[in-house]
Amino acid sequence: MSPRQFLQLLGPIALLVGCSSTPAPAAKTPAEQCKEGDLVVCERACRSGDLDSCVLGGTQLIAADGIGGERAKKGEQLLELACAEEHPAACGVIGQLLVEGKLLSDDPIKASAKLRQACFGHHAPSCATLGVMTKYGRGITKDEERGTELLRNACAAGEARACYEVAENYLYGKHVRVDVERGLGYLRDGCEKQVAASCYRMGLLHMNGEFVEQDDKKAYALFVEGCGERKDPNACGTLGVFHLVGRVVEQSSARAAELFDTACQKGQPFACIEYTNMLIEGNGVYVDYRLAKEILEEHCTKDTPGVCETLGKRYTERLGPFADATPERISEVFGMACEGGQLSACHQYGDRLLRGEGIARDVAKGAKHVQSACEAGDGKACTYFGFLQLTGLGTSRDETAAMGVLQQECEDGDPRACTYLAEKLEFGDSTRGSNAKARQMYMSACKAGDTRACVREADLLWHGHGVVLNYKLARVSYERLCERGIADACARLGFASQAGKGIALSYSKAINLYEDSCVAGSWEGCARLGVLLRDGIGVNKNLERAKELLERSCYHQHALGCYGLAQMYEQGLGVSQDRAMSRTLLESACATYEKEACYALARH
Repeated sequence: MSPRQFLQLLGPIALLVGCSSTPAPAAKTPAEQCKEGDLVVCERACRSGDLDSCVLGGTQLIAADGIGGERAKKGEQLLELACAEEHPAACGVIGQLLVEGKLLSDDPIKASAKLRQACFGHHAPSCATLGVMTKYGRGITKDEERGTELLRNACAAGEARACYEVAENYLYGKHVRVDVERGLGYLRDGCEKQVAASCYRMGLLHMNGEFVEQDDKKAYALFVEGCGERKDPNACGTLGVFHLVGRVVEQSSARAAELFDTACQKGQPFACIEYTNMLIEGNGVYVDYRLAKEILEEHCTKDTPGVCETLGKRYTERLGPFADATPERISEVFGMACEGGQLSACHQYGDRLLRGEGIARDVAKGAKHVQSACEAGDGKACTYFGFLQLTGLGTSRDETAAMGVLQQECEDGDPRACTYLAEKLEFGDSTRGSNAKARQMYMSACKAGDTRACVREADLLWHGHGVVLNYKLARVSYERLCERGIADACARLGFASQAGKGIALSYSKAINLYEDSCVAGSWEGCARLGVLLRDGIGVNKNLERAKELLERSCYHQHALGCYGLAQMYEQGLGVSQDRAMSRTLLESACATYEKEACYALARH
């Protein structure tokens, strides 16, 4: 509740002055002067014991100056003076301002104490605020039953916004016996008393046909009322959806953007997301990446995880000013979203933890977050977690469970899951026909958009798995895919040049392709370049850079990178010899189908 609303609740406190027979107006009392905004008189009257003037003056001083200003500090002193004298409204104003973060102190315990003091003094608005805090555990211990009792008392005392909360209890039988008619009655009464939230709630019931007849026109009218003068953010945001999709009213993206903007300014997270989407797409408004970024950054807090997730995704898209975000900032906002309860963001946050991108690497924590996203229904996160179970990265290796998860996600339409299954068939299944089946799965996954599958399909030609070995056709496939910007295909083309198969042998061309593909994110390209630098093939030997490239590749779970690094530790090339480390790296490489690593592990 704003200070202005508190002033309205306090009502007139000036003494009425009797009529005079003379035409000259009667002198105004200090209370009247204070109410009219004479803050000097307010302070003087307060110091003289007029507690109502303390409340009026203190509230106005804080509203005029903002947090931390000298007048705001003086205003808080006046309110504390009146509260110490057991003035309920003064204690209530302090509590409410603390809840809203409009005082220097940010102490929910102090806020609840002040509101409790005011509530005991029969100040209904404070009882309502305290009831909400208690019911939902906002800053204090959650106690739904006690919160509901406080709200019922505030409602009985005429506080209409408390009746909105009480209505929910009667509708759903929370700590009271279900009484739908009584609950609807509270909402209707609240809406008639201009409690915008009650109008919105009634509109929502009509929109969904819950407890009342489904009626979009009635719902729309109630949303209009809720978004009226008091501009309930939920009502305005829902109206925006009606205008965006043309439900009941003529479709208007411009009107929808206006309503989303209004709701967003009032703190409605969904509306902020929708409005920024429209700013980025130029739907109903001019394209404005800068404004979209400012809005998302302003509204991304621990209490708005959906906004944080959207901001993180926009950062990764790197459009306009969003490209300025550092890896640390991107990880931070995904972390805020995930840990704030937006489980769909845990997929991205977990992935960044697993890769150590913009945050200290923690594979166990990363795998746990990916699992959480999977359990929340994110199919792609399930595919990722299945891969982690298959390789044992960050979680216990469980091939049976992994295959079950990947099979389900493949059937549900995730092409990457199908690719992982095909790889298992190609490299981990020696039964007759497994390569042919793998090829069919690669082809289907490639057509569905998984570039990894497209590269794997070309690999079959290179290795002669399930098809006639044909280096030339494989090279042509790699070239076509490389031209599409698929970095792993460029790395494969580099290896064809290095081997001189299907193309003229050229170390310089191979090295250039490895360099470019590594920069573009192909960990195979990094690994192959690292091996050449380690062994001094086609390039001057550079063990330091070789180690860096192989570590980077292995770090991102590429088998060749781990195998190449294992050889360095086994032989002590550029590192201290460490056979235990070598074995660990070989196990990791073997788990992801690097056969040479498996042979080396068997001999280790």
